[in-house]
Amino acid sequence: HNGVLKLEGLEHNLKLNTLDVTSNRVSKLENISHLVHLEELWASSNRLDSYEEVEEQCSGLKDLRTVYFEGNPLQTEQRSEYRRRIKQIIPHLTQIDGDMCKPDPNSP
Repeated sequence: HNGVLKLEGLEHNLKLNTLDVTSNRVSKLENISHLVHLEELWASSNRLDSYEEVEEQCSGLKDLRTVYFEGNPLQTEQRSEYRRRIKQIIPHLTQIDGDMCKPDPNSP
């Protein structure tokens, strides 16, 4: 709720485990792939619309278990495939938008 337009300035936050940028104006998911201890990403109600960016930034975050992307175009414009695609990109998730899901037993 701070009018944030861009995810930046996180280069030295290597121990960060929760990132909450809910209800801002972020249009690109970027600059978080180095946050290897990130467990929760709260990015609801922004302007995110790219599954490719989610994959590029989040698929390598092995500690990531919870994401909130509801209220973004990638959820609102593609509701029928949204959860399946997020789970496919980040198979080790246990929660998507507050709904529990089973992690893929084959994921790290």
